[in-house]
Amino acid sequence: MRKTQIQRTAASLLLACMGFAVAGCERLGGPVATDGLAAIPAAYGELKAVTPDQTQPFASVLWFEQSDKTIMAVRVNFVRGTISSTTVKFPRN
Repeated sequence: MRKTQIQRTAASLLLACMGFAVAGCERLGGPVATDGLAAIPAAYGELKAVTPDQTQPFASVLWFEQSDKTIMAVRVNFVRGTISSTTVKFPRN
């Protein structure tokens, strides 16, 4: 008898927690339209990595390796759909 009561109480608590979790959720936005996004120039090279931009949470830094092994970084703003005109190059020996 005692075990059944504990199981019912545990199940009730679990259902209550799940109810709070579901009630606290909000719908995510749909996919971002890519019509207005600028194309990334092929001259940048081969994409090697994408890292979050520490100063702008709505942007990322794309890291490319060019044919001469130079590393190039460019910032992309996903909210506005823009690519920064300023790039940073790191030549390699």
